[in-house]
Amino acid sequence: MQKKKQPIGFEPNSTIIKLFQNVPKADLEMLFPNSEVRMRPIDKVIIGASAVVGGAVVLVTKLGASILLFAALLSSWLGWRSKSVAMTQQHLISFGLGIGLFGGFIFKEWSKFKNRKIKFMKALSDNLYFKNLDNNTGVFHTLIDAAEEDFKEALLAFTFLLKSTEGLSASQLDEEIKAWFSNNYHCQLDF
Repeated sequence: MQKKKQPIGFEPNSTIIKLFQNVPKADLEMLFPNSEVRMRPIDKVIIGASAVVGGAVVLVTKLGASILLFAALLSSWLGWRSKSVAMTQQHLISFGLGIGLFGGFIFKEWSKFKNRKIKFMKALSDNLYFKNLDNNTGVFHTLIDAAEEDFKEALLAFTFLLKSTEGLSASQLDEEIKAWFSNNYHCQLDF
C-alpha cells in the first residue's frame, strides 16, 4: 500500500545543522524541521474576547445610527416594511462613516493580532539565537572535541583498572590517576 508522502519543505543539499544548549521545553518544537507556530487556545480566547467586547462597544456607541439605517433599508428591500426609506445625502454620509469606522476597527484588531504574533516570534528567535552554540561544520568539531575528551578519560580509567590487581572504587580510581599525573607530569588535574 502506497503511503502519502508529505513534501519535505527544503531544497536538497541545503540542510543546516545547528547545535543548541539549554533550550526551554516549550520552545523545543520550534527546532524541528517543518514546524509551524501555533497560538495556544488561551491566547486565541484572550484575543477573541478582546475583539468581541471592543466590537460590541464600537457597534453600540459609534455605529448605532448606521445600523438602524441599514436595518430600515434592508427591511424595505425585503418587503417587511411597507413604507420606503428615503436616502438623503446625510444618510449616505452617516452610513459611509459607519462602514469606515467598522473597517477601521477590523483593521485595528487584525493589526493587534499580527503584532502579537510578530512579538512572539521575535521573543522566540531572540531566545533561540542566544541558545545556539554552533552551526554546520562547527557542530561536528564541537561533538568530536567532546567525544575526544570523554574517550581520553575512558581510556585512562580502563588502563588503570586493568593494572589494578584488586578492583578500584570510583574515588580510588580518581585518586590514583591524579597521583600518577602529579608524579609523572607534575600537573594537577581534576579527573
